[in-house]
Amino acid sequence: TSTMISTVQIANLGLGRTPSFADSPLWYFLLGGTFLSSLLIGNVYCGSICPFPIIEEILFNISKKIFPAKPAISPNIDKKARYLKHLTLICVIGISLTLGNADAAGVEPFLTLFTAHGSKLAWAFLGLMLFASLFHFRFWCKYLCPIGALNGLISRFSIFNIKVENNCTRCKTCSEICPTQAILLDQKGTPAIDYPECILCGKCMQQCPENALHFRRRAYEKT
Repeated sequence: TSTMISTVQIANLGLGRTPSFADSPLWYFLLGGTFLSSLLIGNVYCGSICPFPIIEEILFNISKKIFPAKPAISPNIDKKARYLKHLTLICVIGISLTLGNADAAGVEPFLTLFTAHGSKLAWAFLGLMLFASLFHFRFWCKYLCPIGALNGLISRFSIFNIKVENNCTRCKTCSEICPTQAILLDQKGTPAIDYPECILCGKCMQQCPENALHFRRRAYEKT
């Protein structure tokens, strides 16, 4: 239906160009549902609803069986590279608003893949992202996706999230099992969850030997 979540829709919102609810109810349900879910429970859209990461994961898992050794990215470079998706979001929305053309924000490779329409450059970019996914888990999502950046910013304030309890023994299991490296360790080895990067896969809660991770309402404390 060409109603998938993309920066084109965000640009249209910024330009005040929205369809009538009677003509495009799915447009409102997708946008409203995506951003409300991010605010309520975190970035569940990127983790469980968006179809493009499924293709990335399939390619990565196939490649992992053929080439078990993957090129590693240093933690320092990885941390800085994740800001590229925020820069992408700012640039494409800024260009669209400046030009008054929401289509200028259509940079996502999944638009080319799922609509089967795009320029030669768009198809080449899609191929590049799929190739990169062979070697890095969710490459597009982790480093370049502007919708992922926006959902991540909203999920930073989510009402419910994964909480590390006091019975944590700092065994590092959660940080090692997290597929998106969204669990960081402080100087004492205590895990801290980077909620904008968390896709709510639940693996940390399932694998924690001390049952120290739980999904619950955010506790607001005065500091």
